[in-house]
Amino acid sequence: MTIENKQILKYQRQIIKTDDSYTHKIPCFSKTYEFKHQSILSKDDEFNDIFTTCSNYLLDSEHSIRVSVLIEKFSELLNLPNNLCLDFKKFSLIHDVGKLLINPDILNKPGKLSEEEYEIVKKHSELGAEIIGDDPFFKTGKDISLYHHERYDGQGYPRKINGNSIPISARILSIIDVYDGLTSDRVYRKALPLSEAINIMKEMTGKFDPIFFKIFLTNIQNLIE
Repeated sequence: MTIENKQILKYQRQIIKTDDSYTHKIPCFSKTYEFKHQSILSKDDEFNDIFTTCSNYLLDSEHSIRVSVLIEKFSELLNLPNNLCLDFKKFSLIHDVGKLLINPDILNKPGKLSEEEYEIVKKHSELGAEIIGDDPFFKTGKDISLYHHERYDGQGYPRKINGNSIPISARILSIIDVYDGLTSDRVYRKALPLSEAINIMKEMTGKFDPIFFKIFLTNIQNLIE
């Protein structure tokens, strides 16, 4: 682990409360970044504040933006309450915040990860939940971070929970996250065509909530336009 990541780990749980405002300070590459409670409580067009903070040091910032846009559209398609749609939109931006504590050499590796490296990367779900903390206001963000790699059949990580035991936010984000990952350029491969990505997702038997996945497939063209 690099010196910078050791510093992050040391301070990941430092939470400062000031006038009902919570600030999570995470030193990274000799800088301090702040997650401000009030930025999320403010008007809709300011939800980007928390992501702007993250995007300076998180990989795949464009991935997080695309996921945020798509999860909002999909949540609206599902006729979920407006407050949930907005929460999913906001907090999906930091679904991979736990990668702050993962060695960037592993995250940037152009080839296939070793089994040991993959086990390290898998830790980002729980690390992200630790960074976000236990403030009830951030519950949706914590759920998304912690559970977005769980599988409907219970074979995911980190807790191996299944079915509707997985929070709805994470069940929805799981679909969006995989779709964008397949159809975007990655360090280890180029973006896949839509048809190929969909075929791969269909082969992921047991991974997705079957009802949500069916609706996603039925409406994919409208969602990505």
